[in-house]
Amino acid sequence: MTDPRLARALIEIQKYYGQRLAGAALFGSRATPRSRADSDWDVLLVLTDDEPIRRSLYREWDARLAPRVEALLPGSSPHFVHVPAGEDGPSSLWLEVAMTHEILSDPTGQLSACLRRLRSLIDAGRFEQRAAHGLAYWRSAR
Repeated sequence: MTDPRLARALIEIQKYYGQRLAGAALFGSRATPRSRADSDWDVLLVLTDDEPIRRSLYREWDARLAPRVEALLPGSSPHFVHVPAGEDGPSSLWLEVAMTHEILSDPTGQLSACLRRLRSLIDAGRFEQRAAHGLAYWRSAR
């Protein structure tokens, strides 16, 4: 983690979510050398399986965490997820993260293992990235 603002934001995120947070990763342009000063901060927040993914997580973020995180990382965008269970149905979000990411927190190694597995499936040709009307999407190559 090269940006000290990111490290401080991660501390805030970990303090707030505590044991509910199974891992975190930066993805998108900020995880690449092509990011710009005005690039947003896409943060994958992997929650434990006993913490349901629900719309209210985003309201909770906006009300309680965004003021502290946004002060450090303007334009931060949380993406709440669980680790996908099988290899046949990862979402486009997971495939995108597998291509370019920076692991921020992964105490059990589950997040890293998942992203390695997904990347190997992409490299093996199981999934391919396409574009329609200028928008990228992923699909099974089978």
